[in-house]
Amino acid sequence: MKLRNYKINRYSAYLSIMFLVLGACKKDGILPPPIQPAPLAATSGSLTRILNFGYDADLIINNRLLTNNIASTYLDVNSALGLPSTVAFPSGGLWRHSPGTFGQLPGGNPIALPDSVISNGTATVKIRYVRYILSGKNTLDSLTTVINTPSTVPQDVYYYLGKTDASYYSGFSKGFTATYSASTDVKPFGVQVATFPRDIVPPSNPQNFKIRVINLGSTAAGTNLTGNGGVTLCYGDGTPVGGNTTGVIPGTTGGYVEVPYGTYYFRLKNAQGLLLPEKYYIAPTTAAGAVTGELGVQPISNYFTYTYGGTNFLQMSTTVKGLLTTNMPFSRIKTYQPGGIYSIVISPRQFTPGTGTFPVVNPYYYNGFELVQDVTPPANYGYGKVQIVNALPGRATVQASIDGVNFPSLNYGADPGADSYMVFQQGSHTLTVRDGSNTVINQDFALQGENNYTIYLYENASGVPSTLFVNNDLAFSVYINASTAAATQLRQSGSFQDFYATHVVFLNLTADVPTVSFNRSATTTNTNSIWLNTVTPDVNNNNHYFAQGQYLGSNITYTPVASSAASNYYFINAFAVPLNYKGNLPATTGSAISTPFLASTADNKYFASYPAAMNYLPVGQSYIEHGVYTVALIGRSNPAAPSTQQLRFLVIKHIK
Repeated sequence: MKLRNYKINRYSAYLSIMFLVLGACKKDGILPPPIQPAPLAATSGSLTRILNFGYDADLIINNRLLTNNIASTYLDVNSALGLPSTVAFPSGGLWRHSPGTFGQLPGGNPIALPDSVISNGTATVKIRYVRYILSGKNTLDSLTTVINTPSTVPQDVYYYLGKTDASYYSGFSKGFTATYSASTDVKPFGVQVATFPRDIVPPSNPQNFKIRVINLGSTAAGTNLTGNGGVTLCYGDGTPVGGNTTGVIPGTTGGYVEVPYGTYYFRLKNAQGLLLPEKYYIAPTTAAGAVTGELGVQPISNYFTYTYGGTNFLQMSTTVKGLLTTNMPFSRIKTYQPGGIYSIVISPRQFTPGTGTFPVVNPYYYNGFELVQDVTPPANYGYGKVQIVNALPGRATVQASIDGVNFPSLNYGADPGADSYMVFQQGSHTLTVRDGSNTVINQDFALQGENNYTIYLYENASGVPSTLFVNNDLAFSVYINASTAAATQLRQSGSFQDFYATHVVFLNLTADVPTVSFNRSATTTNTNSIWLNTVTPDVNNNNHYFAQGQYLGSNITYTPVASSAASNYYFINAFAVPLNYKGNLPATTGSAISTPFLASTADNKYFASYPAAMNYLPVGQSYIEHGVYTVALIGRSNPAAPSTQQLRFLVIKHIK
């Protein structure tokens, strides 16, 4: 049934494209008069898609022009804005290439070929684009490909950068790391094409999704794929996903693997263990001829309420094209839905500089990746995920089950890990917690599709084992409040989602401290500024103070400091706050209000899913890694309590 639904939607899309073709073909004087195709039947869609990782281009299929023949005047995303559109391509009248994360277009900007443009099982596809400028005149380049379109085999045809057959360019004679001149080089890399089959068969387990790696990267000298250019798909903690996603060399795909649905921080490593960046897009803000929106790697920041730009950057470095850059290669955290099928596609990316000479230290060609949806997954109404954490002092190990399905034994004060989540169908469920043979909790709860629950077991003020259900916000639905142009520019396609944010939820799960304030300092001293100073509290400043077992919501986030000094990656300290205290700020030791110091983190390296990246060479200093974390104060404040039950912090990393 899922396949049938998918085809119906796809055929509807083909019907739309057919009408677009009819509208575009009315233009005279560009190509020989095309044969007007008959209306497309609802069941006549082909299974072939074309995807554009190269340049914005004119598109002609079997002599039918679908764009506006504007390649002769169009240079890049900054030039010739407001060009005439076609019905087929309403955004500027041309086939735009995929701009990367946060762009308006999906990965690869795929176009499905309708049967009406296929003749005898083939489609002749021609793309045409501006390649360079000589004597002030744009010079076009084109690529014509005859695509076999089998009626029963889904396939994707990828257009991507890398062709190097134009030796008369200064850009090629200089090499990939050489100085670059925008006035003569413009687009020094041509387009080539590769075809791979696409899987549309749902995962064998409906709770899973499928994912693969397609490596179209370049191993040319100076790129970030050296040796055989092999890449390996890893989780955020550096663990390889395994199977067909390990050691995928250029020009190949390793095939799909099935992974349980959920939110993941996938990374790609090259053969030397260095991370590849996800392609990133920044909308242009300058006039024609200036830097385009194709910045090579992500901005080196993961803050959310700070204004984008300026000096509020975490200083991290890596190697791109054999050159040192201060851009750490980030990957996007994303939720992969049950039933979805995805491809991570590696290909070269051009960095188009402004006028004049482009400095050597800013590479203009590197390998990055984008995510392509091979099958658009249905909305997840059927499954939710549950994780359980033991914060019950005095109960070293407990056993938990939901509807009789046992979780692994839960040790007190331990992060069970992102692998500890279990999937359940939406609906009513029963949680049972046992300490040995004694049942200490038996509680019914409801689970909805897409819920991501962490159930915290803690001891309330009466000494009774209790639960706190937290539905983790994995959508990164944070907001940029600044009104500056930079902030407006980077509001991520209007979604206000920051895929590079660091979400932190603070919880007071102590057994005997009614109210806690979380503070920060460069040391473990007792004089600290409030941790949540970027969060607007309610009228009583309650957001600053955490009652026992209270969850304040997902809007509480950590904001990195505007400095790279290691001392500024703060320790977390906790203070007791008098009951019902309503001051503007939590007081510190030595003030008129007594705020006893409770606990501090052992170091300032608590927000990281990949330990090796905490001191990513050549910087050699810690930084805050984007993700979703919970910081809970657990234990007892009574000094007579056993050492294992004394107050301390528990940091939960919710994304693998």
